[in-house]
Amino acid sequence: MAKDLGVRLGEFSFNARGDLDPAVFVGGAEGNANFEAVTVEASVETDAEGETFDRLVSELERRCPVTQLFRRSGIDYSSTWKPLPLPV
Repeated sequence: MAKDLGVRLGEFSFNARGDLDPAVFVGGAEGNANFEAVTVEASVETDAEGETFDRLVSELERRCPVTQLFRRSGIDYSSTWKPLPLPV
């Protein structure tokens, strides 16, 4: 997909946070053991800027099975993507 957009990519980094009820997971209490919300912060080294970067992120998330799993599960899912310069 980056090739189709004519952009170069370097390293990616992700920080994911999930909110769940620990009483169910750890203590065995009755209730919902699923995540209530998942937040992802991603950084990617790239030469893509502006609309091209937005299009890249949109396509990355469309093709990512993990992102699609979260989105289709009905939980509160959000992501923030930050472009970083490619190393020289």
